[in-house]
Amino acid sequence: MTERFVRKYRRLIIAGSVVIIVGGGIGLFYAFHHSPDTVITPAKTVSPANPSTSSASINTTSPISPTATTPASPVDKTEAQTGSNNSSSTTFKSPTGQVISSSTVSLSQNQELSSSCETLPNTPCDVRITSSDGSTTKYVGAQTTDSTGNTIFYWYPKSVGLTVGTWSVELVATSGSQTLASTPETLTVAP
Repeated sequence: MTERFVRKYRRLIIAGSVVIIVGGGIGLFYAFHHSPDTVITPAKTVSPANPSTSSASINTTSPISPTATTPASPVDKTEAQTGSNNSSSTTFKSPTGQVISSSTVSLSQNQELSSSCETLPNTPCDVRITSSDGSTTKYVGAQTTDSTGNTIFYWYPKSVGLTVGTWSVELVATSGSQTLASTPETLTVAP
């Protein structure tokens, strides 16, 4: 053989090897990313003590074929943003939750109230308290919701500065430049 023929032969072998390696990589990529329900099991091993089974057998119970794959269902935009497949949505809506734990309190007894806010995760939420004539507004103090979109407030009407009378209490949440409020509940403050 001539040296020129040997060089061509080597190039041909190298090119063929590259094609096989790249093709195998693409095949593996396709198998793992387009066939989530397909399980690839290793071929059975051959025991050297039993020469009658000199060739390995291939498991054909779960072949990789177009019919074995299940097409992925399209993921809607809200699921892609939240990374979950539940009914929650990333659309900013009015906060929900228990606005006040009691509708009547006494200032002299210094009763504690609780309020729970549910909205988007990592969103500022507060309890806004407005006098019945609308002239006075108080806030408990903003808290950021946790990764599930919840936060709980424990507060005393006297510490917030409420006086005897009727007050409207609501949860308020802020996302960007938008602030939304829950349905208000009435709190009666007695002496």
